[in-house]
Amino acid sequence: VISAPLSTSDIYPTLLAAAGIPLPSAQAKLDGENILPLLTDPQLQRQSPIFFQSPIRGVKYEADSSQLQYAMSVQRFKLFSGDAGRSWQLYDLQDDPAESRDVSTDFPDIVEAMRTELLNWTKETRRDAQRHLAP
Repeated sequence: VISAPLSTSDIYPTLLAAAGIPLPSAQAKLDGENILPLLTDPQLQRQSPIFFQSPIRGVKYEADSSQLQYAMSVQRFKLFSGDAGRSWQLYDLQDDPAESRDVSTDFPDIVEAMRTELLNWTKETRRDAQRHLAP
């Protein structure tokens, strides 16, 4: 059993590693990571955060395909914005895996650090996403 969070973006680098194939030299920066070490040693933690963005689908927020929702999970915390970055919720996945309690006011420094890292990720992986994200 692996307790570390995983993402579908981990599949590509993991399959390459399992097949002994190096990343192509022209490969853009990947979102995922090779999780083979986690499969052989479940005590290990993933080396990089999991980032997510998609059009706003309209569950809690009004659907708007021209705006993006964002999330980032790292270790025990998940940062989420369902309104294109105008507001942020922080969840403690260790104490609240159902993500029912926003703890952003308890950890403002973590919110800001994760928000900054998420903004940097959008710049690195999808330059046009920046135009959707509120300052």
